[in-house]
Amino acid sequence: MKFDPRAVFEFGLYNDSDAKIQVHKRTVKEGEELVEYTVPKISGEKGPLHCILEQWPDFDSLCLAKSFNKIQKFQEYGKCLTGTYLKIWNTVVAKYYSTDEEKKESGSFNNARKKMITLTVHVEQPRDSHLDYLNDIKFEDFSSDFKPIDFYAEFERHILGTEHLEGTSPMPTDAQWNKIFVKTFPLDHQRYWLDQRKEYNDPSVTLLTIVRTMQVFYNRLKEDNLKSNGDASSNADDDDSKSKSEAKAEGEKKRKIDDIDEYCSSTTFSKPKATSICRIHGGHKWGDCNLNPLSSNYFPRDPNFQGSRGRGRGRGGGYSGGHHNGPGQIEQHHYQWSGPGTGPTSYQYQPTGPSGQPVSASSQGSTMERVYGQPPAQHPPRRHFWP
Repeated sequence: MKFDPRAVFEFGLYNDSDAKIQVHKRTVKEGEELVEYTVPKISGEKGPLHCILEQWPDFDSLCLAKSFNKIQKFQEYGKCLTGTYLKIWNTVVAKYYSTDEEKKESGSFNNARKKMITLTVHVEQPRDSHLDYLNDIKFEDFSSDFKPIDFYAEFERHILGTEHLEGTSPMPTDAQWNKIFVKTFPLDHQRYWLDQRKEYNDPSVTLLTIVRTMQVFYNRLKEDNLKSNGDASSNADDDDSKSKSEAKAEGEKKRKIDDIDEYCSSTTFSKPKATSICRIHGGHKWGDCNLNPLSSNYFPRDPNFQGSRGRGRGRGGGYSGGHHNGPGQIEQHHYQWSGPGTGPTSYQYQPTGPSGQPVSASSQGSTMERVYGQPPAQHPPRRHFWP
């Protein structure tokens, strides 16, 4: 948090009152016991709030135990100061309380200590300046680990310290302090407090009751934020896992496509040779396959054949190339290649004459030459006889 020039005390600066490197000691007999009183010797290094809240109460306890009068207080207090504070104290006493009559006036000692603090700070009216600062201070200006209960403890210290400063502005009432303290919190906290339906001047309302309410709301916000962050993190992890799975599947798909493209463009994927193993049946060479139009064993299939499928894409099962029209009569059929096509239409049925040759020829040869580079081999028709 940036330093505010109106601030007389530094907010959040803690000083350990037990860390008394130099102390002023006095022993007092109380009943049958001797009690030692110690007062820290200060130079102003730890700031005016440390002086007011840590040293002054110890010195006042010593004065009460020793029953010091007003003049003795001036003399004794000088023994509890060092460095800058000792020089300023001597200046104050010499300028404003040089005579015993001035020291004996009501409130003279406390006013002298306030004057010493005024001369050590950068403003002429410390109380007025610091009250303005406390009216504008905001809880959210501090670090996130600064809880409302910590803020309250420090705010109370500043109120106590402000009471001992010189100034023209009166100290706020308890109800006014309650309102000032509530306004230091964010609007959501303030609304939560207003929902309690309590007035600032209610005798049961104190800074402590207010901060307890604020702490409850603060804790709930923390829990909600942790839950929201946890849900967001879980959703992010799910999305991340889903993205990774989708990316992996997409990669696998692309790899397969790439493998297929690579295979199709490689020498492995090429027109089979006559000496290659038949890719349809696998049990013989492609040059001997009866589905190879360039093979001497080539045997075209009946387009209307409904036999069972064999291995690969070929059709298996029985086949009859002729029909029995009566005793001793054979009708010969010849199926001739009509070019590449889809399904059984690639073969056309043509009846043959007595010589076994097709009745008419088409341009299949030119089609075969275009597809295979040479016309298909001519084969004698097959004859089937029935007893």
